[in-house]
Amino acid sequence: MLAHPPQMPPRTHRLLLVEVDGERWIADVGFGGQTLTAPIKLLADIVQSTPHGDYRLLYENQEWILQYSHHDHWQSMYHFDLGRQYASDYVMGNFWSAHWPQSHFRHHLLMCRHLPDGGKMTLTNFHFTHWDKNHVVEKVDFPDVPALYEALQTRFELGVADPKYGFSVSELAAVMAAFDTHPEAGK
Repeated sequence: MLAHPPQMPPRTHRLLLVEVDGERWIADVGFGGQTLTAPIKLLADIVQSTPHGDYRLLYENQEWILQYSHHDHWQSMYHFDLGRQYASDYVMGNFWSAHWPQSHFRHHLLMCRHLPDGGKMTLTNFHFTHWDKNHVVEKVDFPDVPALYEALQTRFELGVADPKYGFSVSELAAVMAAFDTHPEAGK
């Protein structure tokens, strides 16, 4: 379902088709930094605005393509069709994404926090970017795991220091060392 492949890729992403007052909408709450932050109508070839950007759907050969307006061009995010999915399909897609050795989810710490003002913060391993609606406000390469841990706690407001549900700096260091993404990851 990702990007613009020549044929339908494996179904590893979940989105919802919702009908309200006879209109069909799609809702998607988990596709990284460009994810929809509001539902959009299941209609082709119209620009639809959300609090965090403009989107459109293309429809060709019984398949839909979701696109995001990115720096004045349309970027394809993923393909989907309206075929029925079962719980087992989601289990299989999740298992594959979490266990396939080349899955990028196994090799990177990836986060995005959409902000009420239309901005967002993204994190890829130690690389942090804060955007307003259209421009980079701040870029930071965190120097070490303690700085990364602090950013998770304060910038992303994750509560990583919570005594019951959080984790320690050393536990985060072990995860980052396994990713082998930064020379200080194991320290």
